[in-house]
Amino acid sequence: LAGDCEKDFWTNRQLWPLIVAEVALKGEHHER
Repeated sequence: LAGDCEKDFWTNRQLWPLIVAEVALKGEHHER
């Protein structure tokens, strides 16, 4: 289980910047 948790942690860490960037872009479009 520890291995799976660590694996998910690194996967999420790599995906977060993409998620944040997507949300930021949607926010800019929404403001405009």
